[in-house]
Amino acid sequence: MLKSKNGVDEIMPYKSNHSKIVSGPDFFIQNEITYAVCLQAYKRDFLIGNNLFFQENMQFEDGDWSIEAILKASKVKYIPVMAYHYVINNSSTTSIKTAGKNITDAMESVKRMDNLYKKHSHNYEIKQKLYGHRIISAKSCSFRLIHVRNFKKTYSLINNYYKGRFIYSDGAYLWILSHFPLISASMIYLCSPILRRYIIAKQSH
Repeated sequence: MLKSKNGVDEIMPYKSNHSKIVSGPDFFIQNEITYAVCLQAYKRDFLIGNNLFFQENMQFEDGDWSIEAILKASKVKYIPVMAYHYVINNSSTTSIKTAGKNITDAMESVKRMDNLYKKHSHNYEIKQKLYGHRIISAKSCSFRLIHVRNFKKTYSLINNYYKGRFIYSDGAYLWILSHFPLISASMIYLCSPILRRYIIAKQSH
């Protein structure tokens, strides 16, 4: 992965030495993984054998899909080779400016990440690592709600995808969304115009 610093692109190092091939679960526990599927390579037989497919006409699947694939892999190796250049633009699917589009797909990713967390609750180390991904996913997707521009839809999304899903130890913000969906929807809807203007102003600089 690349990180731009003072106009110079540099490779972001991973936490561990990848000179050895490790199991998928060990790789997941020891490292910070990328959600971008375009930065990963798999054998076709492995994907078919483990029923690892993307759903048709569904977006925001990279996160939970990548984690599931790595956890099912018997052998994984990180190769520090820059083989892919990814250009980020303001009209891309993941751009905050287009967050109002396909919002339901984004919210579905919150549910899938939560289910993945529960699925692997028997393994403490994997569970702890998945917990971080679960919280990040829930928070980042909730920020997209400022672009919905419809109170009823905002409330419906919070009620369907956040209600009862988080506890106070997950953070006060997610706890409020989870336990007070109507109040949360009201505050997000009222503050959205200001937040949208702030984001646009920040991106224009």
